[in-house]
Amino acid sequence: PIVIYMTGLGEVDLRSGRALAPVRVEFDDLVVSPDYAGIGSSADLYQVNAFVPAGLDAGTHQVVVSVGEVRSNPGEIPVRP
Repeated sequence: PIVIYMTGLGEVDLRSGRALAPVRVEFDDLVVSPDYAGIGSSADLYQVNAFVPAGLDAGTHQVVVSVGEVRSNPGEIPVRP
């Protein structure tokens, strides 16, 4: 899995630390649901854990995290074969 640290996930469940709003991760046009999206190891940042989709070609791919209808700025991730 990859771990993305970010701000802006919004409210979290105080018991589980998970984001209350639906979160998804997009690798180019492939959408995955993260295994975890919520409070990270730092009080300042949220953490999103997601698996790179099977079949994603080697190379650099755009990654966007969406919370509800709000999309993050795109980032890039290199994928090895």
